[in-house]
Amino acid sequence: MLRPGSIVGLLALVAMLKIADSNHCLTMLEEVHPKRVIHYERHFLNIKFEVSRRVTQRLASEIMKIFLTEVLGYTGVAIVEQDDYFNASEVFGRMIDRSTYTEYK
Repeated sequence: MLRPGSIVGLLALVAMLKIADSNHCLTMLEEVHPKRVIHYERHFLNIKFEVSRRVTQRLASEIMKIFLTEVLGYTGVAIVEQDDYFNASEVFGRMIDRSTYTEYK
């Protein structure tokens, strides 16, 4: 015979499987069409979040990526892992790198 705790556990498992199958974190929202892109000087600009080993920074970056892709509909959002040596000049140099541009098609 089923116990009350096993029914609750089964319902939680079914809910987790439904969310995992959807490939979205925010499953109650409709997908945004058309997708948004950032245009700058006749190029598409990708959005890159640079993360290090700090857990809070990783968490905030993942949440922001989910918000930009699933709620606002931006494409080209990526998370890039870099070692962090607290060198501000090095970080700013990577931020202005031109490799984030793609040509208009």
